[in-house]
Amino acid sequence: MRRSILLSGVVAVGVAVASPAISREIRDPEAKFKIKVPDTWSAVSQSSRDGASLFWAFLSPDEHFRIILRTEKLRGKFECDKRLSAFEASELKNRMPGFVRLPVSDEDAKAKAKSPDECGGSYAGLRKDGKNNPRAYIVFANFERKGGIVYRWLGEAEKETFEKQTDEFLAMWESIVYLD
Repeated sequence: MRRSILLSGVVAVGVAVASPAISREIRDPEAKFKIKVPDTWSAVSQSSRDGASLFWAFLSPDEHFRIILRTEKLRGKFECDKRLSAFEASELKNRMPGFVRLPVSDEDAKAKAKSPDECGGSYAGLRKDGKNNPRAYIVFANFERKGGIVYRWLGEAEKETFEKQTDEFLAMWESIVYLD
């Protein structure tokens, strides 16, 4: 479901123009995942001071496109929709004031209803760049529980960058595998 919900809004936003060059696999046995990324992308990992969460950032060479993963050990009940709402109300609101949630297809809504262990959304909005100019951004957020770990995936790109690198992003997103 993660891939379909996040990408349902994407189809209307960007059109792929080139085949991706995915050739390097990043595997983290502690966070229990692997992902394939282009050789030209950088990958940075960091764990929290208390060891309760891990952070990964995958950045395009120009750093205009990024996929961020944060994992944390599940404490208490996993309420996916509450996590997504909190993300929208705080972090996303600060990143892109006035963002809009992109529509979800009926098929994706039905898939979401079947899986209480994951939820996500696709968003569009304006954000100021380093020169204080407004730029159109696309953001994808996904929360997923696998065993005792909560994964929060975040994809973020300027709209024009996303339109040029849609295939590359989709190939990376589809390559995510959770390890036992």
